[in-house]
Amino acid sequence: TEDILNRKKKYMAEDAPLAPPVMVKNAIERQLPEIKDVHTPTPITTQLDGLRVKLDYDKYHDKIGQVVVNDQYLSDIADINRSHMYNYTLVKLYSESSIVDN
Repeated sequence: TEDILNRKKKYMAEDAPLAPPVMVKNAIERQLPEIKDVHTPTPITTQLDGLRVKLDYDKYHDKIGQVVVNDQYLSDIADINRSHMYNYTLVKLYSESSIVDN
């Protein structure tokens, strides 16, 4: 599995997400006060190509999509879907090549 992770990191270095996941995490923390009410050690977990937000998808996916990152709505630079874990919200950032492909 380490080999798979290293290949994914190499690929992502060549085709990076439109915004770094840490930047998106910080924007969500600043713009969504509801995240402060999440009582887990990591209310937002960054991943290589996105993040998991421990807010109920059904209730918060529209608000998460309206978070502004680099003068763009998050819904314009990422897929926002229901996570398979506890109905959390999964944010998968588009890559730089996705702009060219579309």
